Amino acid sequence: MGLEMDENGMNASHAPEFAADRRARLRQARGLYGMLNAAAGERDGDILARLDVLIQAEAPVIQLRAKRMEAGPLIALAKRCAARCRDSGALFFVNDRVDAALAAGADGVHLGQEDLPLEMARRIAPDLLIGVSTHNAAQFRAALASPGRPDYLALGPVFPTATKETPDPVIGVEMLAELSWGQTIPIVAIGGVTPDNAASCFRAGAVMVAVIAGVFQAASPLAAARSIMEASWLNR
Repeated sequence: MGLEMDENGMNASHAPEFAADRRARLRQARGLYGMLNAAAGERDGDILARLDVLIQAEAPVIQLRAKRMEAGPLIALAKRCAARCRDSGALFFVNDRVDAALAAGADGVHLGQEDLPLEMARRIAPDLLIGVSTHNAAQFRAALASPGRPDYLALGPVFPTATKETPDPVIGVEMLAELSWGQTIPIVAIGGVTPDNAASCFRAGAVMVAVIAGVFQAASPLAAARSIMEASWLNR
């Protein structure tokens, strides 16, 4: 599927009418927030094979995380991911890079604490969905209060994780529950989540859990992904 372009050659999927639909779909999303962690030098085909696993598991949101990929290859890969996600009905996010998200026709961008500030990203791309990682109560509350209006907040690490080279301190399920309580914005639990502990995150108030190793280091990644989806249905 090609990108829809308006009469000015702009990506039509970033028009305001599409933005409202994306936000409604995000509000309804539950279960696995699928993560594609692209290693330096990894073949696109291997990354797309993992994407197909997440699509088969019916993950409602999928993010491409390619920290060390240059802009050209990143945009090319993100376009292929975006097309597959559109065909499957999943929302597609690019990590860190607002420019790549716009160029690829992604539904949104996910920002870390050291990335482009939320307010600036919102000015550049008002119709993109924007999620923000937070790692403690102060960051969480600051993001909630931002005029940039995040569409969802990721919170963690809830459990110890080896995915990040320098992980933030573990917050635990108790803080996840404390900060999630009463929130109307979607909360995504991050950090060390596996099929075995995902249910505790859903019970604590997270609507989705972001998982890399817990899915793709499992004996059967598809079974692991489906297990997390099932946990979300059983613990709503």
